[in-house]
Amino acid sequence: MIDDLNLQFGIDKKIAFTLGNGDLPKAILLAEDATAEIYLHGAHVSSFHRHGWGEMLWMSDESNFRTDRPIRGGVPICWPWFGQPQPELPQHGFARTSQWEVIETKTHADPSLEIALRLTDSEATRQLWPHPFELTMRVIVGRDLTMQLSCLNTGEEPLDAEAALHTYFHVQDIDAVRVAGLDGRSYIDKLDAMQVKPQAGELTIDREVDRIYLETPDAVTIHDGAERRIEIQKSGSLSTVIWNPWIDKSAAMADFPNDGYRTMVCVETTNAADDVRTIQPGEVHTITQSCRCEPATGPADPAEAIL
Repeated sequence: MIDDLNLQFGIDKKIAFTLGNGDLPKAILLAEDATAEIYLHGAHVSSFHRHGWGEMLWMSDESNFRTDRPIRGGVPICWPWFGQPQPELPQHGFARTSQWEVIETKTHADPSLEIALRLTDSEATRQLWPHPFELTMRVIVGRDLTMQLSCLNTGEEPLDAEAALHTYFHVQDIDAVRVAGLDGRSYIDKLDAMQVKPQAGELTIDREVDRIYLETPDAVTIHDGAERRIEIQKSGSLSTVIWNPWIDKSAAMADFPNDGYRTMVCVETTNAADDVRTIQPGEVHTITQSCRCEPATGPADPAEAIL
């Protein structure tokens, strides 16, 4: 399988395929400005390292790497539902535990690299969700990490779908993190009986947080202490999820280190809550998340920054 992938989709000194953790196949992208890794299991982006800035994504060192389990950390794809609408259904859908196929790799003049993976309906997916579909995940690696999740309705009836790019961002210390861009927005507090509450000012995290922010088309910024900030742009999404499990939930999750909450925060580009999308036959809906590390203050180009 690896030889076939490299023969068909490998690009010399830029894109290669190998076996990763758990012997799961993954792609390694070596762009001029950054490197990235994407597992075919779940079309899961597990690493993005922009040169000069270190790792942007958080990965659990206790994650499962099994074909029947989701990978913990990085960017899981939640689809076609967010959460668990019925007890018998898998949490966050089936896309993150499915084997995707590579359909394209290419270089861009800017000079970023791109890989595209596809998931289509099968007998197994139709047992959980009775709709024909074609799901495509495009990952573009350059100065930014850009991810585009597209759903094509290949059936004859409309379908309703939720989605999330459930991105785990690596931070130096959660005590020093501030999340900006949500001031004045309302959010559903999943830890307080789904009450709708207003956000006042920047968000700081000093306890478990699990919120769905509503009507949020704008950019969000993670201020990661005194050295860097992470800018998160998006489209096709009017909801944003912020999550940190804090102490008790971290300890309760078998695939999550007890102190992992201190170095991560999830800022998720979603179609969740009242942002469910109806996709007509033959139509496509795409959510896009684009992320970039920049200095906390001063020029955006790290070559110009004094660190």
